[in-house]
Amino acid sequence: MAKISDKRLLSFSLTIMAFLGILGLIYVPNHAMVWGMLFGFGAGGGFIVALALISLRTQSAHQAATLSGMAQFLGYLLAATGPIIMGAIHEHSGSWQQPLQLCALLALVWSTFAVLASKNQLIYSSAQPMSPQVI
Repeated sequence: MAKISDKRLLSFSLTIMAFLGILGLIYVPNHAMVWGMLFGFGAGGGFIVALALISLRTQSAHQAATLSGMAQFLGYLLAATGPIIMGAIHEHSGSWQQPLQLCALLALVWSTFAVLASKNQLIYSSAQPMSPQVI
């Protein structure tokens, strides 16, 4: 990952693969295995790129740990509540069309943030890590 200077195309390609996998499930469900594999490669690759960007875009271990903690908190919060929310939408609508459409919309939002996060620049922070105090 460190050898690829501009990761925006990679990030965008992976997120669009996930988006196309979801659209395939909506519009051509007969080929669910193909769409599932396309989604899996896109989402899995996107996850790997996201983890790599945390260490590549930060200036210190403290900054990387802080960013990683925030990203994992939000990611696991969505992972924990997502199935409940999607199940509730399915129960209300009686179909998987609306939950899948919401997932497709979220994949487009993900692609936007992925491209922005993949810019070849470091994250600068004015806050300095607190030094340990000796008692």
